Parts: sequence; C-alpha cells; structure tokens
Amino acid sequence: ELTQHAKVKIIDRKIELEWIAEAILNPIHTEPHISDPYLTYTYGKVTAYNKDRVLKVVYNKNTTPWKVITCYFDRQAKRRLLC
Repeated sequence: ELTQHAKVKIIDRKIELEWIAEAILNPIHTEPHISDPYLTYTYGKVTAYNKDRVLKVVYNKNTTPWKVITCYFDRQAKRRLLC
C-alpha cells in the first residue's frame, strides 16, 4: 500500500511499482530507520535507461499490508552499495 505522499512522489520521480516491489522483496541492502522503529529502509538495484540506479524505499512492515512511505533514487547509496 502506498501513502498519498508516496503516490505523488512515484509519479514525480518516474518510479515503477515493480521497482518498489523488487526493492522490498529482494533488497540489496536493508537497515532500520534512524528514529522510527516501525520503519525500514530498503535498497533495490534498478537497471533502466541503460544505467544502474539504487532505489531507496522507506516502508512500514508492521502494518498489513505493508505501507510505503516514500521512495527515491539515492545517489549516495549507489556509490556505497554498487561499488
């Protein structure tokens, strides 16, 4: 499930729903949110437009269904996770 914020941002950022699902179900890296124990950061590799990108998804896995809060392409994570 997407929050209203996430729905707006995936359109603005041209993010496909399949990329979000892949990042959540088959992440290249996960970590807990810095201040909210209910949220998780997960990172997925997106190969589109002939280049690798890292999609960061912030979601709550303690809800049913899981709720995506936001997502965006993370350049810093790309350097850290794909090098």
